[in-house]
Amino acid sequence: MFDGDYYNWNNDNTKEAVKFLHDMLKHGYTPQNQMIDRYEQMEQKFIDGKYGCVFMYSGAINIFLNSGKYGEDGIHVAELPMFKKNATNIATWQYVLNKASKNKNAAKKFLSYISSREGSIEYSNAMKQIPARIDVILEEDIDVPDIDIIRKYVENTNFKVRPLSSNPMNDISEMGRIFQKYLLDEITLDDFCKLAQAIADRK
Repeated sequence: MFDGDYYNWNNDNTKEAVKFLHDMLKHGYTPQNQMIDRYEQMEQKFIDGKYGCVFMYSGAINIFLNSGKYGEDGIHVAELPMFKKNATNIATWQYVLNKASKNKNAAKKFLSYISSREGSIEYSNAMKQIPARIDVILEEDIDVPDIDIIRKYVENTNFKVRPLSSNPMNDISEMGRIFQKYLLDEITLDDFCKLAQAIADRK
């Protein structure tokens, strides 16, 4: 939303995005335990009505739907506010074909189907999840809650490739650790950005 760059922590817009989250905590717009919470705990607390608003990935919609708490007067998708520019790194789960697979031809047929328009529609309707194909999101009558808001988001957002290092899970954990230290004022913004840049520079 701030038009920053994950790879450049000297970028003023990148810094502003992190400072925004820090100041939400500093000025009491969100409690400390929410800002430093993890996905699984955050989802359950949201279902229990302990949190009023979360920035959450679209895959969580199904979790909230299955909880019975989803609806216009309950948990629902809302449009993101516009700051400078709507842009996001795409975070998805992928299908892969293991080179040791004994059924490569069958696997290739499945991968071909699931990535097709028809397969994406079937996946979306069965899982109540947003498919990877933008054409399906924008053009098909898929059964996903609040799809109209999601379509508007897709139409007005610049999607970027998600950064991945050679050891992504380790780097994600380390980024989260230093982010929490910054939120709790254990390190300064400049210190956080230097450490974040070192993580982003890894190959």
